[in-house]
Amino acid sequence: MKRKITRIGYIIMLLCLISTFIPLIQANPSIYISSYSLAPEILHPGDVGLLSITISNGETTSTKTDTDYINSLPVDQTTKTVGAVIENVYINSDGDGSYDVKAIENYEDPVEIAPGSSITFEFIIRAEDNISNGIYTPIVHIKLESNSYHNVKVPITITVSDETIDVIPQNIPSSISSIGATDLSFLLVNNRDNNITNIQIIPDQTNHSVFTPSKQFVSSLSELETETVHFSLIPKNTGEYMFSLNCTYKNGENTHFKRFSFPLNLTSFYEVYPIIYSSPETIEKGETKEIRLKIYNAKNDEINAVRIKPITEAQITPNEYFIGSMNADDLYAVTFDISTGNLSENQTYPISYEITFKQDNNVYSNIPVTSSITVKSTEKSNGTEYIIAIIGFIILVGILFIIFYLRKKRGSA
Repeated sequence: MKRKITRIGYIIMLLCLISTFIPLIQANPSIYISSYSLAPEILHPGDVGLLSITISNGETTSTKTDTDYINSLPVDQTTKTVGAVIENVYINSDGDGSYDVKAIENYEDPVEIAPGSSITFEFIIRAEDNISNGIYTPIVHIKLESNSYHNVKVPITITVSDETIDVIPQNIPSSISSIGATDLSFLLVNNRDNNITNIQIIPDQTNHSVFTPSKQFVSSLSELETETVHFSLIPKNTGEYMFSLNCTYKNGENTHFKRFSFPLNLTSFYEVYPIIYSSPETIEKGETKEIRLKIYNAKNDEINAVRIKPITEAQITPNEYFIGSMNADDLYAVTFDISTGNLSENQTYPISYEITFKQDNNVYSNIPVTSSITVKSTEKSNGTEYIIAIIGFIILVGILFIIFYLRKKRGSA
């Protein structure tokens, strides 16, 4: 029995002795940048962006050994893995020789990263004003607490571009009528390789023209995307002017501004007017004749509540003609009857045609065409015909007399 106990004691002592020579289980750290992103993806010169860097621990970083004792003798050892401690993370800037892309702040507070886990760090990155377009590679430094582990250095890429938005006029006439409203279209083009948001186009309101609406809003344009916006121009004066559109948009949280100017020629020609197809120049007193017109809408937009009203001293029926809506480039035929029973003879009377229409909740009126009519006397007309008949009769009698005389003279010979 004593031998058995002695053998067990020897075995325990041997195991303890062997355990002192067995190396502890060590786990080497594997710290790396698993992903990073920048918002916005591409910076303007002068922009700031949010750089998110995710640092991962792919393996164990260190071990901790706990030993249990019985009767002052070590009987059990437990090896546990613990996380690595990141002492600080900082970014070295990169630039074009004069201006840099750099982090505004760095992380200097130690943080532990457990095996198999990840931690995301956020940095404010700024591209300095006037930096050249290009791709820059700032270097991310990850310093670990233990001197036995290698620090990590990883370059990342950041793109800087000064490409911006364009506003291109479309289908804008060389001359714009000062009467009524004219629809103007503009094509927005995002020349950047990343998304922009909160785009606003605001025209200048001046003493020579008013734009409606006062601004247009586009929520976003992806890279190289286009969109058309419309304004209605209401002239207040005539002449040649420059009008401006002010464009603001956001690249990430950075607001940018660009101004576009275009020539504008406001003239007093009419775009809604009557075309006279037939209208009598003279008419006998008391007679009724027909006037035929066609109303033309030369505008590039629909107009409403169109009506034409002849203005004259003669009696015209109907006294007003209501057309209603007219599409762009539309033509509408209208007929009036004119009577001169109430007019004086041998007088000329003007006839004007007033056209009113509604556009963009505004009512416009113009008198682009004026014609005239002369009233003839019925009595003088009959007297003239009587005189002509008498003269014709006298001429006929004279001719017959000459013929009779010549025949008689030949017979005598």
